[in-house]
Amino acid sequence: MEQSYPRVLQRKLNERASACHFEVINYSMPGLSLRQKVHLVERYACDYHLDLIIVDYCVNDVMPDYLTTLGKDTESWCNLRVLGIKVPCALESRMRKSVFLFALKKAVEQGMLRMGWADRSGTFYMVEGDYYQRLYQQENAPEILASTFNRIREYQDTHGVTVSVPIFPMLYDLDHYNWRELDRQVAVACESQELAHTSLLDAFAACSHHHLRVQRGDSLHPAIAGNEIAGTAILASLTKADLLPSDALH
Repeated sequence: MEQSYPRVLQRKLNERASACHFEVINYSMPGLSLRQKVHLVERYACDYHLDLIIVDYCVNDVMPDYLTTLGKDTESWCNLRVLGIKVPCALESRMRKSVFLFALKKAVEQGMLRMGWADRSGTFYMVEGDYYQRLYQQENAPEILASTFNRIREYQDTHGVTVSVPIFPMLYDLDHYNWRELDRQVAVACESQELAHTSLLDAFAACSHHHLRVQRGDSLHPAIAGNEIAGTAILASLTKADLLPSDALH
Protein backbone atom coordinates (compact mmCIF):
# COMPACT_ATOMS: atom_id res chain seq x y z
CA MET A 1 0.00 0.00 0.00
CA GLU A 2 2.88 2.38 0.70
CA GLN A 3 3.89 2.04 -2.95
CA SER A 4 0.41 2.58 -4.42
CA TYR A 5 -0.07 5.73 -6.46
CA PRO A 6 -2.27 7.52 -3.85
CA ARG A 7 0.57 7.15 -1.31
CA VAL A 8 3.11 8.20 -3.92
CA LEU A 9 1.01 11.29 -4.63
CA GLN A 10 0.66 12.09 -0.93
CA ARG A 11 4.40 11.75 -0.34
CA LYS A 12 5.30 13.97 -3.28
CA LEU A 13 2.74 16.59 -2.29
CA ASN A 14 4.12 16.83 1.23
CA GLU A 15 7.70 16.97 -0.04
CA ARG A 16 6.79 20.08 -2.05
CA ALA A 17 4.48 21.80 0.43
CA SER A 18 5.85 24.50 2.75
CA ALA A 19 2.76 25.14 4.87
CA CYS A 20 0.18 22.51 3.91
CA HIS A 21 -0.05 18.91 5.02
CA PHE A 22 -1.75 16.68 2.47
CA GLU A 23 -3.65 13.47 3.15
CA VAL A 24 -4.63 11.31 0.18
CA ILE A 25 -7.38 8.85 1.09
CA ASN A 26 -7.43 5.67 -0.98
CA TYR A 27 -11.04 4.50 -1.32
CA SER A 28 -10.43 2.02 -4.14
CA MET A 29 -11.88 -1.50 -4.19
CA PRO A 30 -11.29 -4.44 -6.55
CA GLY A 31 -13.22 -4.55 -9.78
CA LEU A 32 -15.09 -1.25 -9.59
CA SER A 33 -16.68 0.17 -12.72
CA LEU A 34 -16.95 3.90 -13.38
CA ARG A 35 -20.53 3.93 -12.08
CA GLN A 36 -19.49 2.17 -8.87
CA LYS A 37 -16.61 4.60 -8.32
CA VAL A 38 -18.97 7.54 -8.66
CA HIS A 39 -21.42 5.87 -6.28
CA LEU A 40 -18.66 5.74 -3.65
CA VAL A 41 -17.99 9.44 -4.20
CA GLU A 42 -21.66 10.30 -3.82
CA ARG A 43 -22.07 8.10 -0.76
CA TYR A 44 -18.89 8.76 1.24
CA ALA A 45 -16.89 11.76 -0.02
CA CYS A 46 -18.77 14.31 2.08
CA ASP A 47 -17.65 12.52 5.26
CA TYR A 48 -14.05 13.64 4.65
CA HIS A 49 -14.36 17.36 3.80
CA LEU A 50 -12.25 16.88 0.69
CA ASP A 51 -10.46 19.58 -1.30
CA LEU A 52 -10.02 17.42 -4.41
CA ILE A 53 -11.37 14.09 -5.65
CA ILE A 54 -9.56 11.81 -8.10
CA VAL A 55 -11.69 9.31 -10.02
CA ASP A 56 -9.25 7.28 -12.09
CA TYR A 57 -10.35 5.59 -15.29
CA CYS A 58 -9.12 2.50 -17.12
CA VAL A 59 -10.32 1.16 -20.44
CA ASN A 60 -12.60 -1.49 -18.88
CA ASP A 61 -14.36 0.90 -16.48
CA VAL A 62 -17.36 1.15 -18.79
CA MET A 63 -18.35 -2.25 -17.36
CA PRO A 64 -19.92 -4.12 -15.52
CA ASP A 65 -23.07 -4.08 -17.63
CA TYR A 66 -21.53 -6.21 -20.38
CA LEU A 67 -19.01 -8.23 -18.37
CA THR A 68 -21.25 -11.26 -17.97
CA THR A 69 -22.36 -11.37 -21.61
CA LEU A 70 -19.47 -10.29 -23.82
CA GLY A 71 -17.36 -13.17 -25.11
CA LYS A 72 -20.15 -15.78 -24.78
CA ASP A 73 -21.51 -17.27 -27.97
CA THR A 74 -24.78 -18.17 -26.24
CA GLU A 75 -26.35 -17.71 -22.86
CA SER A 76 -25.72 -21.34 -21.92
CA TRP A 77 -21.98 -21.69 -22.67
CA CYS A 78 -18.99 -20.18 -20.87
CA ASN A 79 -15.23 -20.27 -21.39
CA LEU A 80 -12.73 -21.87 -19.05
CA ARG A 81 -10.07 -19.18 -19.37
CA VAL A 82 -6.98 -21.25 -18.62
CA LEU A 83 -7.93 -24.15 -20.91
CA GLY A 84 -9.79 -22.09 -23.50
CA ILE A 85 -12.66 -24.56 -23.82
CA LYS A 86 -16.41 -24.07 -23.55
CA VAL A 87 -18.53 -25.64 -20.82
CA PRO A 88 -22.14 -25.11 -19.70
CA CYS A 89 -22.33 -21.96 -17.56
CA ALA A 90 -24.06 -23.87 -14.75
CA LEU A 91 -21.09 -26.24 -14.57
CA GLU A 92 -18.60 -23.36 -14.76
CA SER A 93 -20.39 -21.70 -11.84
CA ARG A 94 -20.14 -24.86 -9.74
CA MET A 95 -16.47 -25.28 -10.65
CA ARG A 96 -15.74 -21.78 -9.36
CA LYS A 97 -16.86 -22.91 -5.90
CA SER A 98 -14.46 -25.87 -5.77
CA VAL A 99 -11.38 -25.30 -3.61
CA PHE A 100 -9.57 -28.13 -5.38
CA LEU A 101 -10.23 -26.70 -8.84
CA PHE A 102 -9.26 -23.22 -7.66
CA ALA A 103 -5.92 -24.59 -6.42
CA LEU A 104 -5.48 -26.51 -9.68
CA LYS A 105 -6.20 -23.38 -11.71
CA LYS A 106 -3.60 -21.42 -9.72
CA ALA A 107 -1.05 -24.19 -10.21
CA VAL A 108 -1.63 -24.18 -13.97
CA GLU A 109 -1.34 -20.39 -14.10
CA GLN A 110 1.92 -20.46 -12.13
CA GLY A 111 3.26 -23.11 -14.50
CA MET A 112 2.34 -20.92 -17.46
CA LEU A 113 4.14 -18.00 -15.80
CA ARG A 114 7.31 -20.04 -15.29
CA MET A 115 7.26 -21.21 -18.91
CA GLY A 116 6.54 -17.72 -20.23
CA TRP A 117 3.12 -18.63 -21.61
CA ALA A 118 1.07 -16.33 -19.40
CA ASP A 119 0.70 -13.64 -22.04
CA ARG A 120 -1.37 -16.11 -24.03
CA SER A 121 -3.92 -16.60 -21.29
CA GLY A 122 -7.53 -15.47 -21.57
CA THR A 123 -6.39 -11.91 -20.87
CA PHE A 124 -4.04 -12.05 -23.87
CA TYR A 125 -6.87 -12.93 -26.24
CA MET A 126 -9.08 -10.20 -24.74
CA VAL A 127 -6.32 -7.70 -25.48
CA GLU A 128 -5.29 -9.02 -28.89
CA GLY A 129 -8.89 -9.34 -30.02
CA ASP A 130 -11.50 -6.62 -30.20
CA TYR A 131 -12.98 -7.20 -26.72
CA TYR A 132 -12.38 -3.68 -25.40
CA GLN A 133 -13.42 -2.03 -28.64
CA ARG A 134 -16.64 -4.04 -28.45
CA LEU A 135 -17.27 -2.71 -24.95
CA TYR A 136 -17.45 0.81 -26.36
CA GLN A 137 -19.52 -0.26 -29.34
CA GLN A 138 -22.33 -1.58 -27.16
CA GLU A 139 -25.54 0.39 -27.42
CA ASN A 140 -25.46 1.69 -23.83
CA ALA A 141 -21.73 2.52 -23.62
CA PRO A 142 -22.01 6.17 -24.75
CA GLU A 143 -24.91 6.68 -22.34
CA ILE A 144 -22.90 5.19 -19.48
CA LEU A 145 -20.01 7.57 -20.12
CA ALA A 146 -22.21 10.62 -20.65
CA SER A 147 -24.55 10.06 -17.69
CA THR A 148 -21.83 9.03 -15.25
CA PHE A 149 -19.55 11.95 -16.02
CA ASN A 150 -22.63 14.17 -15.75
CA ARG A 151 -23.13 12.80 -12.23
CA ILE A 152 -19.52 13.70 -11.44
CA ARG A 153 -20.08 17.23 -12.74
CA GLU A 154 -23.27 17.58 -10.68
CA TYR A 155 -21.45 16.41 -7.54
CA GLN A 156 -18.61 18.84 -8.24
CA ASP A 157 -21.00 21.76 -8.69
CA THR A 158 -23.22 20.86 -5.74
CA HIS A 159 -20.41 20.34 -3.23
CA GLY A 160 -17.85 22.81 -4.57
CA VAL A 161 -15.05 20.26 -4.76
CA THR A 162 -13.00 19.72 -7.93
CA VAL A 163 -12.92 16.25 -9.48
CA SER A 164 -9.96 15.20 -11.65
CA VAL A 165 -9.96 12.13 -13.92
CA PRO A 166 -6.59 10.52 -14.78
CA ILE A 167 -6.98 8.09 -17.68
CA PHE A 168 -4.79 5.01 -17.26
CA PRO A 169 -3.58 3.19 -20.40
CA MET A 170 -3.66 -0.52 -21.10
CA LEU A 171 -0.24 -1.92 -20.27
CA TYR A 172 0.30 -3.55 -23.63
CA ASP A 173 2.50 -2.52 -26.58
CA LEU A 174 2.65 1.14 -25.62
CA ASP A 175 4.77 1.94 -28.69
CA HIS A 176 1.90 0.90 -30.97
CA TYR A 177 -1.04 1.64 -28.73
CA ASN A 178 -4.36 0.32 -30.04
CA TRP A 179 -6.73 2.09 -27.65
CA ARG A 180 -6.05 5.78 -28.27
CA GLU A 181 -9.54 6.27 -29.66
CA LEU A 182 -11.09 4.73 -26.54
CA ASP A 183 -9.02 7.04 -24.35
CA ARG A 184 -10.15 9.92 -26.52
CA GLN A 185 -13.81 8.99 -26.06
CA VAL A 186 -13.32 9.20 -22.30
CA ALA A 187 -11.50 12.52 -22.62
CA VAL A 188 -14.32 13.93 -24.79
CA ALA A 189 -16.88 12.77 -22.19
CA CYS A 190 -14.91 14.64 -19.53
CA GLU A 191 -14.59 17.73 -21.71
CA SER A 192 -18.32 17.79 -22.37
CA GLN A 193 -18.82 18.18 -18.60
CA GLU A 194 -15.86 20.55 -18.19
CA LEU A 195 -14.10 18.07 -15.90
CA ALA A 196 -10.36 18.17 -15.30
CA HIS A 197 -8.72 15.11 -16.86
CA THR A 198 -5.36 13.89 -18.08
CA SER A 199 -4.10 10.93 -20.11
CA LEU A 200 -1.25 8.98 -18.50
CA LEU A 201 -0.33 7.24 -21.76
CA ASP A 202 2.74 9.33 -22.58
CA ALA A 203 4.08 8.99 -19.04
CA PHE A 204 3.69 5.20 -19.12
CA ALA A 205 5.03 4.90 -22.67
CA ALA A 206 8.46 6.03 -21.45
CA CYS A 207 8.93 2.49 -20.05
CA SER A 208 8.39 -1.01 -21.40
CA HIS A 209 4.94 -2.33 -20.60
CA HIS A 210 6.59 -5.54 -19.36
CA HIS A 211 8.28 -3.50 -16.63
CA LEU A 212 5.05 -1.75 -15.67
CA ARG A 213 2.80 -4.78 -15.17
CA VAL A 214 2.11 -6.22 -11.75
CA GLN A 215 2.51 -9.65 -13.38
CA ARG A 216 2.83 -11.14 -16.84
CA GLY A 217 -0.46 -11.34 -18.67
CA ASP A 218 -2.09 -8.57 -16.61
CA SER A 219 -2.58 -5.55 -18.86
CA LEU A 220 -4.75 -3.57 -16.46
CA HIS A 221 -2.94 -3.31 -13.12
CA PRO A 222 0.39 -1.46 -12.81
CA ALA A 223 3.26 -2.73 -10.70
CA ILE A 224 5.24 -0.59 -8.24
CA ALA A 225 7.01 1.17 -11.13
CA GLY A 226 3.67 1.96 -12.77
CA ASN A 227 2.24 3.34 -9.53
CA GLU A 228 5.29 5.59 -9.12
CA ILE A 229 4.84 6.90 -12.66
CA ALA A 230 1.11 7.44 -12.09
CA GLY A 231 1.61 9.38 -8.86
CA THR A 232 4.25 11.59 -10.45
CA ALA A 233 2.20 12.22 -13.62
CA ILE A 234 -0.99 13.00 -11.69
CA LEU A 235 0.87 15.50 -9.51
CA ALA A 236 2.24 17.16 -12.65
CA SER A 237 -1.22 17.38 -14.21
CA LEU A 238 -2.76 18.84 -11.04
CA THR A 239 0.02 21.40 -10.85
CA LYS A 240 -0.32 22.35 -14.53
CA ALA A 241 -4.10 22.74 -14.16
CA ASP A 242 -3.60 24.90 -11.06
CA LEU A 243 -5.74 22.58 -8.93
CA LEU A 244 -3.43 22.63 -5.90
CA PRO A 245 -3.16 25.27 -3.14
CA SER A 246 -0.34 27.70 -3.79
CA ASP A 247 1.59 26.43 -0.74
CA ALA A 248 1.92 23.05 -2.44
CA LEU A 249 3.82 24.52 -5.35
CA HIS A 250 6.96 25.61 -3.49
